[in-house]
Amino acid sequence: MNGKIEVQNQNEDKPWFMYDRLAHSFREISLNRKPWIDAINSYIIKHLKPSDKLIDIGAGDGARARNIADTVGINEIELVEPSAEMSKLSNTIPHSKTYTVSAESLLGVKNRSFYDAVLCLWNVLGHIPSFETRVKAIKNMVKLVKDDGTIFLDVNNRYNIQAYGDIAKNNIKNDKNHPEGLTGKNGDVRYEMNIGGETIPASGHVFTKEELELIVREAGATIDKTIFFDYDTGEIVNSELEGQILLLIKKVLT
Repeated sequence: MNGKIEVQNQNEDKPWFMYDRLAHSFREISLNRKPWIDAINSYIIKHLKPSDKLIDIGAGDGARARNIADTVGINEIELVEPSAEMSKLSNTIPHSKTYTVSAESLLGVKNRSFYDAVLCLWNVLGHIPSFETRVKAIKNMVKLVKDDGTIFLDVNNRYNIQAYGDIAKNNIKNDKNHPEGLTGKNGDVRYEMNIGGETIPASGHVFTKEELELIVREAGATIDKTIFFDYDTGEIVNSELEGQILLLIKKVLT
């Protein structure tokens, strides 16, 4: 299946608009983090089976979800991607359906409790503005996942000294001095990406383990497991100061 639900009226202040500009370089950009991406993929693959229904929230060009599905033996997959240009790429992925919609909306996506696995990878949550909207996005994912299913959420960690050095050390100090910003703008970042000779302004949010725990709790879900992965090598590490964060999130059953 190769269909697409289009959602119009996107505004240029939306964080995903930078992905419209870098869409055709996305695969090349991904190769820069291949060991880390491969390690996350391998970990997820171990938790899936061929009969699983899979959806990727913030799927980019769709290639990553397709690779995971092919390795497991899953045929049909569904992809959610708010960037119009990225959606054009993901819509070419075989045996997939693309929804051009944001995680905080998920307009048109299937009814509740349909999916065995919901993927939200490479700091997609960090491109959703505000604590409240991130909680809403996780709530939407919780609605989609089956009672025994799993949400795989992977984000950039602002305390990752191994990757970010002094910047991470300053983040730790800033959070201690301004704890009121833990659920606000403390993790907001602005930066530039140089792609094919073009400078693309970018922005996002990087997280802490404590912040994620609060988001998931506010969304009415629970964290089943927290794993840290070295951003360069993909190795699993023991400390929050050494790696990016992968969460396995479950529904709270009543």
